[in-house]
Amino acid sequence: METDHRKLPPETPRIGNADATRHLALLAEASLFLAESLDYGATLQNVAQLAVPGFADYCAVDIVGSHGHLNRLTVVHARPEKESLVYRLWQLSAPSRANDAANPPETAGDGPYKALRLGEALLIEAVSDEAARRRTVSEEHWRIFKALDLRSYIVAPMMVRGVAIGTLSFVTTGDSERRFAEADRVLAQELALRAGAAVDNARRFQDEQRRAEPAALLELVLATMPAGFVLLDPLLRYVRINPMFAAMNGRSVEAHLGRSVEEMVEPEHWREIEPILRRVLAGETVLDQETTSMAHEIGGERQCLLRSFYPVRLLAEGGGVELPHIGIISINITERKQAETRRRAGNARYRSLISATTQLIWTTTADGQLTDWHDWRMYTGLPVPEITGDREGRWLVQAVHPEERAAASAVCERSFAAGKIFDSEWRLRRFDGEYLHFALRSVPVRDEITGRILEWIGAGTNITERKEAEAARDAMLARETRIARTLQRAMLLRPPLDAFAGLRFDTLYQPAWDEALVGGDFYDAFPIDQDRVAFVVGDVSGKGLEAAAHTAEIKYTLRTFLREEMEPDRALARLNTFLRDMEKWPGAGGMESGNFVALSVAVLSAETGEALFAVAGMEPPLLIRRTQSEGESAMERYARIETVPAAGLPLGVISDWESERTTAQAILRKEDLLLLCTDGLSEARRYDAKMDFFGQEGVISAVLAATQSREKENLKHIGEEIIRSAKSFAGGRLQDDVCVLLACLAPL
Repeated sequence: METDHRKLPPETPRIGNADATRHLALLAEASLFLAESLDYGATLQNVAQLAVPGFADYCAVDIVGSHGHLNRLTVVHARPEKESLVYRLWQLSAPSRANDAANPPETAGDGPYKALRLGEALLIEAVSDEAARRRTVSEEHWRIFKALDLRSYIVAPMMVRGVAIGTLSFVTTGDSERRFAEADRVLAQELALRAGAAVDNARRFQDEQRRAEPAALLELVLATMPAGFVLLDPLLRYVRINPMFAAMNGRSVEAHLGRSVEEMVEPEHWREIEPILRRVLAGETVLDQETTSMAHEIGGERQCLLRSFYPVRLLAEGGGVELPHIGIISINITERKQAETRRRAGNARYRSLISATTQLIWTTTADGQLTDWHDWRMYTGLPVPEITGDREGRWLVQAVHPEERAAASAVCERSFAAGKIFDSEWRLRRFDGEYLHFALRSVPVRDEITGRILEWIGAGTNITERKEAEAARDAMLARETRIARTLQRAMLLRPPLDAFAGLRFDTLYQPAWDEALVGGDFYDAFPIDQDRVAFVVGDVSGKGLEAAAHTAEIKYTLRTFLREEMEPDRALARLNTFLRDMEKWPGAGGMESGNFVALSVAVLSAETGEALFAVAGMEPPLLIRRTQSEGESAMERYARIETVPAAGLPLGVISDWESERTTAQAILRKEDLLLLCTDGLSEARRYDAKMDFFGQEGVISAVLAATQSREKENLKHIGEEIIRSAKSFAGGRLQDDVCVLLACLAPL
């Protein structure tokens, strides 16, 4: 987008005194910014802000990134609201980044990329609409160019040792009516050269910092780490040692350097570790070796040390050859070993007795101080002073598991303060560190005359086995629930909503509440021939894994019978016989006595709209008829609901199910709706003074309201509104699961 390109002339162009003064001031102030910070991003931002609006109407800074592409660092515009337009103009003008390595932007057009190639500042004294129009790539590109109203610009490369590392772009717009001239280009080039030097200095400093930081951090870690560290050369001489390791040997750091291990440790210790050091020089890593050592400055006390030995290869002085070294990490475990020895000796005396003990008995004073503590001490292993001096049950609290300690402390304080019995279950720490479950009960003993508390008597019963059995039971129930939910989700899978030509349908499932066991409600939709589709909602009695598994069996058995019989009542009769027979099969896993299956089935022809219905212990289907005629509003289009007169007992109750059933058929017209639902809707209950049910009347009212809403064409929305009405009636929580299925003939 240019009309004239000029390179720097051999001689400096002449400019007026005022412009020269202004240029010098700008360079001087920019130099201050460039020199005062080693954060080149912030520095270049300051330079751009300095140039606007005194020198340019906006300034853009770009840095060379991967494969020669420029990355825009910042934009400063005299009118900040236009900065986003400048960014967008750059995005539209920049070369594609596709296949960067194969197609670097070496041949990109005018502007920053051309300045990078030439290594000199470019001046575009006047930007014409014609030239700009030729170079725009889209209408958006052209609109942004016009909105920015570019008049002239300079692009100056930031050069460092003959290499361009970025560009500074200075632009004038119609906002100021200024135009750049030759002298401005000279100024821009000088400013870019100084900026490039500042960026280079900042990067060099950052590189040096990055190289120095790991070494400084390592020194800090070695000096402060709570473990000893040493580095040995191939002759087993100390090359590096931290204060902790030197202290373990009882000498200063300086006393070790350059001397061999054999010189610095006692002969017995040297004989112990020399074979290990030789193995490590050969390349083996040796971990967690317990060794002993005599520290010269610890009065002859022998230390127990836990050490790990690592092979390390380092370049010899002058480089070129790697030599084997040894790194050692050492931890003083003397106190820990002594404590373990004492604990083992004490545990050996009580292990047999305590392992067989399940009952703890104790007595305390009126204020909760232990008086008979033998059982408690033997169980916990706590020393006498720690359990006899505590009052208000603190001796008990300190043995309680940390997760339960706060609750135990509160219970003990309240009980001793109020003089009331406490009866709780907590985990208590045994002497070996294991926590067992105990049922704890403490009772106050009162003076018969005054009622004053004389003492407390307490007992603790080991209930660990019971707790473990309960945990196993809960885990089993959780597992069964997970499996049941997985089965239920499989039962609630449906085909795509447009799977059946000529029909539309949608399904919804609403569980009773989060804590409820998985129920047996399900829905299904599947073709039984090329024209007719079966729609089913059902409810298998029972909860949990058994109900979920039985639901799957019934769902797919019903599919088979419907495809064979075609008529829903005959399919249900066969399913009833199947269920009754299952009760007689030993180990068949069928329904238990007293369980049943409720179903509502509709077989609908997509071509004729003819529907056949059969119901077994389920709410009757509803037909929502379109009744709008001329003059009626759209809100009145669904004003009549028909209850399909199909009925029957639940399956699995009696053998001769067909004798007690009533079938029905109907014709669905275009835009009539069919609703099947389980009894979770009608049995939604309001828990108030009346304790009444939502009932079939409530369902019909909810259907009318939903089909007259603004989203009446959306089957899912209609179903959601119906369920929402039932939940609202029941105070936001349904007592039973709900399945809803809506279907209609698809519009032409």
